[in-house]
Amino acid sequence: MVDVSVLASPISVGGNIVGFYGIYRDITERKRATERLARSRERISRLHEITGRLEACNTEEDAYSISVDCGCRILSFDQSAIYIVRKDRLAPSYFSDPCLKGQLGETPPGHGLVGQVFMEQRTILPAPELVADSLACRADGHGLYPVVLSPIGSFGVFVGYSTNDVLTDDEQVSLLKMHLGYLSEAIKRIRLHEELKEQALHDPLTGLFNRNYFNRFIKMEVERSSRYRHGIGIVVLDVNDFKDVNDNLGHQTGDEVLRMIAGRLAASVRASDIVIRYGGDEFLVILPESNGEMEPLVDRIREEVCGIPEITALTGSPLSLAMGTALWRPGEDRSIDSVIAEADREMYEDKKMHHSSP
Repeated sequence: MVDVSVLASPISVGGNIVGFYGIYRDITERKRATERLARSRERISRLHEITGRLEACNTEEDAYSISVDCGCRILSFDQSAIYIVRKDRLAPSYFSDPCLKGQLGETPPGHGLVGQVFMEQRTILPAPELVADSLACRADGHGLYPVVLSPIGSFGVFVGYSTNDVLTDDEQVSLLKMHLGYLSEAIKRIRLHEELKEQALHDPLTGLFNRNYFNRFIKMEVERSSRYRHGIGIVVLDVNDFKDVNDNLGHQTGDEVLRMIAGRLAASVRASDIVIRYGGDEFLVILPESNGEMEPLVDRIREEVCGIPEITALTGSPLSLAMGTALWRPGEDRSIDSVIAEADREMYEDKKMHHSSP
């Protein structure tokens, strides 16, 4: 039998007298420290890979989905969720587990834990007695406590959940904040890219589609109409004597007139019709699936646009429009450009009649 007293008695190590249990504790602590260091290195390495995936994301949905997954797989939360700013609310929108959907409610900024974190832009580790409004359950029925809440810039809030009410790994917090910084930058990049795409396809003055969009859309619409044997109606319209508005009242007034025309024009057409600012004071209306009956639309546009009282008050007289129409039919041996040219010629004939009238 081993004499335990011998094991517990002091022994000499490197000239120092050290107890056996002291050596054992020292070895154990070193082993634990080594394990923590290895785990930390692995987490950082995997987060680096996640950062690369975020940089390659083209949609916000992909970026947020990667982050809730990262919260569980890399940062070791039992579950995670992301609240996104939608109008004046923070809405729970992305979840590591679909079972969380429906358990979490929307909250205004400044209210509750999520709203507080968003407004104050700081990470919090809430005390157990403060989490009643944020508790959730896993699919197996185990309770989930929000153990850390951290802002994603001005975009939302990340919530990490645990089946215990105490965060046991402090490293999770610093790595989470680092990850959310990368996520925030990814969302900024994605939104900027979308904004630039919108600008490339929209007229900055009126908000209508521009010629870039028209060139993309009309090609696809011709292919679709050819396949389903539908016609495409074209309406070209131009503001009569618009140059006089710019010359006499200035370009700022002219710009305001164009904005009002664009708004009324967009409200006058069907939801399926496409309104385009073609250039200057010239606009196009594209009517998919048209049978050639465009006169009702032309009459409606004249009535709606020419009678804008704000324009009359601004310029001193009501405006008038010159308009032309044409129809592209599938199977015809002519291009859509020639159809637009036909509508354009009709529009100029209408303009001549306006100038020749007393």
